[in-house]
Amino acid sequence: MKMHSIKRVVHQKATDPLYLFWILVVGIFFGEAIIMVLLRYILPPMNAIVEVVFDSLFLVFLLFPFLYVFVFRLFSKEISIRKHTEEIIKQSERRYRTLIETSPDCIKLFDKEGKLLFINKGGLKEHGLKNMEEAVQWNYWEGIVEEDRKAFRDAFQEAVKGEIRTIEIRHTEEGADREACLETMAPVKDENGRVTSIFGVSRDISNIKELERMKDSLIHMIVHDIKGPLGILRLAIESLTSGSNKDVY
Repeated sequence: MKMHSIKRVVHQKATDPLYLFWILVVGIFFGEAIIMVLLRYILPPMNAIVEVVFDSLFLVFLLFPFLYVFVFRLFSKEISIRKHTEEIIKQSERRYRTLIETSPDCIKLFDKEGKLLFINKGGLKEHGLKNMEEAVQWNYWEGIVEEDRKAFRDAFQEAVKGEIRTIEIRHTEEGADREACLETMAPVKDENGRVTSIFGVSRDISNIKELERMKDSLIHMIVHDIKGPLGILRLAIESLTSGSNKDVY
């Protein structure tokens, strides 16, 4: 574990431009020092031009292994890692794009002012839109019944502030092919934590609302049917106890 940590620190240092710059400066300094020793004390005297050419070639010869180990190999590895990371990101994007485009839910993206930026195929179908060009010109708010627009606007503003909100909204007949949706709005933030746009997803709950109405109607019918006989029975008991001879039917 300790050796792994040391290697990670060394790799981070080696990819730091300032660190590489100083390594290069030190390498050139020592390379020139070796060349000067060769030129002055080991090799025979040379004229200025030959000396400059020899100096340059020998410096390149000395620095090439250093550059290969500390620069080319590290940057090559860094490029390989970045390409691998980019490929993973692209694969993730393709998977999420497939999920979004095949979802029957209405998935959309708004700017902070409420203008529609994106809507998936499920959303286009729900709202009777032909394509994205038509969608971005469409006012999403007008597809919501007037009584629910304030709740939608309030939830949207909460999302702009960084909160996640879920509400029920009802659509107009012209605005959607369904009666009601469960709408969730969440902020999309940049790397600095600032909200840049609003992500929205709505799920059809029209069938649930229909079942709730059927349940309420059934409960009303049951209560009414129970109250009927009880009312007649109560009236009969009152008539008997009061000595009334009135027909209770």
